[in-house]
Amino acid sequence: MIYPESLKLGDYVGLIAPSGCINNTKFELAVQGINMLGLKPIIGQSCYEKYGYFAGEDCTRAEDINFMFKEKIVRGIFCIRGGYGSQRIIDKINWDIIKTNPKLFMGYSDITVIHNMINQKCGFITYHSPMLGVEFCKPDLDLLTLESFFHYVFLNPKSRFNLDLNKCDIETIVKGNISGVLTGGNLSVITSSLGTDYEICTDNKVLFLEDIGEEPYKIDRKLNQLKNAKKLDKIKGVILGYWTNCNSSIKDSFNVNQVLYDFFKSIKKPCIAKIKCGHDLPNITIPLGANINIAN
Repeated sequence: MIYPESLKLGDYVGLIAPSGCINNTKFELAVQGINMLGLKPIIGQSCYEKYGYFAGEDCTRAEDINFMFKEKIVRGIFCIRGGYGSQRIIDKINWDIIKTNPKLFMGYSDITVIHNMINQKCGFITYHSPMLGVEFCKPDLDLLTLESFFHYVFLNPKSRFNLDLNKCDIETIVKGNISGVLTGGNLSVITSSLGTDYEICTDNKVLFLEDIGEEPYKIDRKLNQLKNAKKLDKIKGVILGYWTNCNSSIKDSFNVNQVLYDFFKSIKKPCIAKIKCGHDLPNITIPLGANINIAN
C-alpha cells in the first residue's frame, strides 16, 4: 500500500461534500478551520449546493471527487461532513484517476464506502478522521482529537498504528494480539454494500466498526449479515469504536454493549471495544489500509 505524502503549510487542499449538504455556518467554520491549519482551500461545488438532503446532485458530488484527485495543485482532500449519499455516486467515481494521483483523503461515517474502494481499487492508505464541518465546529473539540489528526496530516503518516491497552480505557471482549491491515468504518454503510461491486474485502484484515443512531436489534441484524456473508470468517481481529445513540428505550431490549459482547464472543476472534473513534469526542484518526498492531 502507498502512503500519500503528508501536507505542509501553504499547501492547497480540496474541500468536498460527497454526501449530505452542510449549512452555511458550519461551512464557514470548516473553511476557517482549513485557514487556521495553514492550508489553502479549494472548495468543491458540492459544498455550496443543496438537493434535498444531498450536497447537490449525484453528478456534482462525484465530479468534485474526480476533479480534486486529478487537479495537480491539490495535495489533500477533506470531506467536510457525512450524512447519506456516497452509495449513490460510487459508480460515478473515476478510480483510474484516483489510482494515478494518490493523495491524503480524510473523512468518516458515510465516507466509509469511498475509503474502502480507494484502499482496494487504488492501493493507497486513507484516513478515518474527524471532519471540518462536524468535530471542528464543536466548542468541546479536545486535544487528543487534534493531536491525532495533526499527526497523520502533517507529521508522520507512515508511522505504524499501535495501541497500548495499558494506557487506554479500552475493553477486551476476546483476548489475543491483533495484527494486520486495517479496514472498515461505519457498520450500516458496510452492510449496505454487501453483494455489490463495492463490498468490503475483509480476508486477513483487522476490521474496525462503529455506528450511530441504530437500535441494538438493528446492530445485531447487521452484524449477523456480515457473518452470514462470510465477511468474518478470515478476519485477523476486530476493533470497535463508538456506538453513539445506539441504545433503546424499548422494554426488554438488550443494550448495544451486550449485543456487541455476545456477538463477538461467539465469533471467537480477538476483539477490543471502546476505541475513541467515531461519532463522538475524542475522535482519533486511524489509517485505513495500513498495517496495525495491538497487543491485547
